[in-house]
Amino acid sequence: MAQKSTITPPRHLYSGSFDRSLKLFDLSPNTMGYVETLFGHQAPVLSIDSLMRETAVSVGGRDKSVRYWKIPEESQLVFRGGGKSGWEDVLAGNDDEMDVDGVERSRKGKGKQEEKFMEGSIECVAMIDENTFVSGGDSGSICLWTTQRKKPVFTQALAHGFDESQTTTDDPEIPIVRKPRYITALASLRYSDLFVSGSWDGEIRFWKLDSKLRSFSLIGSIPALGVVNTLQILSSQRQEVDKFTWVSSHHAEDEEGGNDVDVNTSRRKGEKSLLLVAGVGKEMKFGRWVEKRGEGVLNGALVVAVHPRTLMQS
Repeated sequence: MAQKSTITPPRHLYSGSFDRSLKLFDLSPNTMGYVETLFGHQAPVLSIDSLMRETAVSVGGRDKSVRYWKIPEESQLVFRGGGKSGWEDVLAGNDDEMDVDGVERSRKGKGKQEEKFMEGSIECVAMIDENTFVSGGDSGSICLWTTQRKKPVFTQALAHGFDESQTTTDDPEIPIVRKPRYITALASLRYSDLFVSGSWDGEIRFWKLDSKLRSFSLIGSIPALGVVNTLQILSSQRQEVDKFTWVSSHHAEDEEGGNDVDVNTSRRKGEKSLLLVAGVGKEMKFGRWVEKRGEGVLNGALVVAVHPRTLMQS
């Protein structure tokens, strides 16, 4: 099973698989069983997400498509990601005008080279609301989509940077190969302007959408060693989060160390906090072509409590 996602209500479960199909299950007490199979993807389904309505969005990896499923209408919307293949560009004579996304070098001017990245696989997806979602792929780009357009509304290239490696080529103009880090995981705070992304650069990054849902920008990050393979983020009352023993001990350490901590519990009662859960590992979930080693790199779950910033009154 590649990925699964649940929504309530109604009580539906979606599962995706390497057989390129999605399956829908009904978890209501009177049914509790399989409903139907959804076809459309031409490659293994790598990620699924859904919200309250009977809709879901999925990505098909190497088929470079994002599909928006309308279950009651038995229909789907197809959004194409990625750029053109090298062969298509050679045949069409468009070598120097490829869509941005894999690694492609094209000569422009006298000996000058411009580096371009071609998306060969869409790895993950997360819904912001019923009509807006984000996707990430092996080009390192995060794309913002809306159901009203077939192309991304906004694209953040190299969202988690790139890895560099020395080459063995004799060409002095290509001393270093830069490979973008995949976007390996995405998650959103449902029906808000916040989402998070993960890769293997040692950080989970927080992004904020603008008020018109036309772009987004980086607002912060937290450390996360290893490869971030899955992400979930949810909202909870601050006073409930503070009951966790590991959160309470952290607050105690901050207070003993003299850090600026707001200890006014009456102010905390109405505050919302975020719980971020990340599945991290030494390798990617679908392959071993990326391995992270070193102190602190483990296979496990990382849980982080994120509290809103408050202004201290002197």
